[in-house]
Amino acid sequence: MADQDRNDWQRAGDEIIAPPAPHRSLASGDLANPMELDEFFEALGPVMRLAPKEEEPKPVETRAEVAKRDRRPRALVAAAVLLLLGAAFQAPLLRLLSRDISVPDEVLGTWSSSSPRYADRGFAITVDTLRLQLGPGRSKSYPITGVRRASATDSARFTITYRDGPSLLEMPLRVDEEAHLHLANLPAVSWQRDGR
Repeated sequence: MADQDRNDWQRAGDEIIAPPAPHRSLASGDLANPMELDEFFEALGPVMRLAPKEEEPKPVETRAEVAKRDRRPRALVAAAVLLLLGAAFQAPLLRLLSRDISVPDEVLGTWSSSSPRYADRGFAITVDTLRLQLGPGRSKSYPITGVRRASATDSARFTITYRDGPSLLEMPLRVDEEAHLHLANLPAVSWQRDGR
């Protein structure tokens, strides 16, 4: 009879069909044979009539949450731009506010010397900056923080105060009757304003 059943399985649809695997179920009381844990839980589901396990749905974001999330990067970029603009304009504003008096016209301009020793040297004085020419293609600028004037009978004496990092330095000079400038540390060298 077993052969008869096997032949029935083989004849179905003129195809060779393997007999079904023996069904193991907790409902049939088949607890005597050992089972793997995952196999046990698979069998437990139909007995307990549990729904198949579904993935947890992702929480739905409200429009307000989406709008708030999208605003954060824009707010950060705007704050960064404002900080950069504030930093860029802070130094010139502080320089203008911290000056004692305006730089007199007698010393404004670019100054150079006819002395061969200082042919590649010079300096320029603007309303807020002292730029020293340190050699060919090399110069350094300093913010002017103040100017003091002391008049003498034969010339006008000035002391320009400028900032080099955290230090305040002074450049004493005088302008003679011929409009030549002389530095206090180089009184014998005469500096002429370029363009005059």
